[in-house]
Amino acid sequence: AMSLTVASCIVTVGKLLTKALFPSTSALPMISAVTVLSATLFPAFFQKLSFTGTSVGVIFMQMFFAASGAAGSIRLVIQQAPSLFLFSLMQVAIHFGSLMCIGRGI
Repeated sequence: AMSLTVASCIVTVGKLLTKALFPSTSALPMISAVTVLSATLFPAFFQKLSFTGTSVGVIFMQMFFAASGAAGSIRLVIQQAPSLFLFSLMQVAIHFGSLMCIGRGI
């Protein structure tokens, strides 16, 4: 709960600062700056949030990839950008191979 509360506060502060200082731009750079500044100024506090924050972050990242990939079409990517498809296929294959080799070694 604390990690989500702190994250929500940081996002709100970043959005408010963006609206006040740069009203026509995206809030993401300011949110990133507020996050880095907060973690730099209060490292002990953010260290306590590290474990739960990482877990929540991984879950949200997986949901983002699932949602963005759900609208994709492999056939369309192969037709429009075959080099991108081959690059992605190579990444997945290397990642899978590395995990299998490391997993067997452990």
